[in-house]
Amino acid sequence: MSKATNRLLKSYSGIFGNQVVMKSRNGKIIMTIPGPKPRRVSSEIQADAQKKFSLAVRYARRVLEYPELLAIYKKRTPKKTPYLQALSDYMKPPVVTEINAAEYHGMKGDRISISTSEVPRVTRVAARIIDPGGKVIEQGDCRLNFPKGNYDYEATITVLVTAGITIEAEVYNLPGQVSRMAIII
Repeated sequence: MSKATNRLLKSYSGIFGNQVVMKSRNGKIIMTIPGPKPRRVSSEIQADAQKKFSLAVRYARRVLEYPELLAIYKKRTPKKTPYLQALSDYMKPPVVTEINAAEYHGMKGDRISISTSEVPRVTRVAARIIDPGGKVIEQGDCRLNFPKGNYDYEATITVLVTAGITIEAEVYNLPGQVSRMAIII
């Protein structure tokens, strides 16, 4: 090797083209073949994260194939591509953050307020009122309360005894993920 080439090679190390590994040992350049990659076993948490990410990628690709979904994502944020928005939507499922039943006393017309995370991502919020025996008394979709930014459910049936009643809320996002929360009053 010439001195110019040797000076050039001394400043570099690492793998080149997945075929040659360059190392510098005691001022000498060593070229070797890369060894086998170590086989690492993913933990359960890592495996779950990898599976969730592959499902998110599948959903984001699907968004690009359907003009209706693509149009929704194009309108939302011009700073991000529809693909990245869809990926983000899938990775962050909606969450019911609070069920406020302070205005519910078992009377027809009483309101139950449901708060969720990330209001723009939410496509549907539903409420269910269940008696202490587990029987559904009533259920239905909630309406968005624009000034407050939460969702309201208006009771359609009068209930005589409210002790032990469970109020359940479900929130859905555009990818179809659902999150649930329940309280007992």
